[in-house]
Amino acid sequence: MKISIIIPFYNSEVYLERTFRSIYKQSVDYSNFEVICIDDCSKDSSFQIIKDFQKKYSNLHLFSHIENKKQGAARNLGLTKAKGEFIWFVDADDFIEDKALNKLLLKLDEYSPDILQFNAFKVFQDQTKDEGQFWDEEIVGITGIEYLEFEMREKYANRIVAVWSKVFKKDFLIDNNLFFKEGVFWEDVSYTLNAFIKANSIAYIPLNAYNYVLTQGSDMRSRYDGRKIADSIRFCIDVTIAVHENITNETLRHFIIEKYIATIIKYKAKIKEMSLDDFNEFEMILDGIDDKDVLYNYMSEEVYGWLIDKQVLIELYKA
Repeated sequence: MKISIIIPFYNSEVYLERTFRSIYKQSVDYSNFEVICIDDCSKDSSFQIIKDFQKKYSNLHLFSHIENKKQGAARNLGLTKAKGEFIWFVDADDFIEDKALNKLLLKLDEYSPDILQFNAFKVFQDQTKDEGQFWDEEIVGITGIEYLEFEMREKYANRIVAVWSKVFKKDFLIDNNLFFKEGVFWEDVSYTLNAFIKANSIAYIPLNAYNYVLTQGSDMRSRYDGRKIADSIRFCIDVTIAVHENITNETLRHFIIEKYIATIIKYKAKIKEMSLDDFNEFEMILDGIDDKDVLYNYMSEEVYGWLIDKQVLIELYKA
């Protein structure tokens, strides 16, 4: 089997029909792909919807968590169950572009890369699409770090950090122990960077294969509470650690980390806007995040000091 499409879901009944319709109208023989769905303890009719789909599609498999573990754990479970040579992580509220799967399969046959990178439409609530400004030529025969250097050299910033704009070789993920952090938000930010750092072969194709829907109430657009802000800081630290330990190109290090400095500054300004409950949750989670000292290497104390010194954090909140 060529590709496993892994779809975690939680209370996704509104979107599942569109997602599955986009997959099963691709005109690709069922023997070439499978769809693996993981129910993260949905409370709506999502589970039953997929059970009904299973009656129609023999290559659709359904697994369930016994407790809510968030998307990272669901993707990990799907990865362990997958039988395909390649993995495509698809979100339950998004959908695949017409004829995209066949085009991706052809490129996977041609290049067989560790990571196949492509593009995505951004879909708004009124169903209009933004295709963005993307690199218009194929890129092949380079490592993941060389691809990151290409981004820096060309000032190309459209490699979306989400995993859904990539297809990964399964053996590459397993051999490099590339599993998602579990129980956190934004788990794919540091994941995709670590994957590119470890990849020996990258292929980029100028194809909009995916439709990323700006869903009201999703994790990305719902209210940022103490946990979400703490997990945003977490991925900034994780990215900094990955870069510090694995990239020798000093200019590239700073190019990557610069983006996350902006995130840290953004949330430093928002700390004093938190409710007391949110602040207490943020402080508790921050205490449990290891290796914050790595930030010393790449940013000024004015940027990172509030994350290291609890007294500074408390005074910032009180201000």
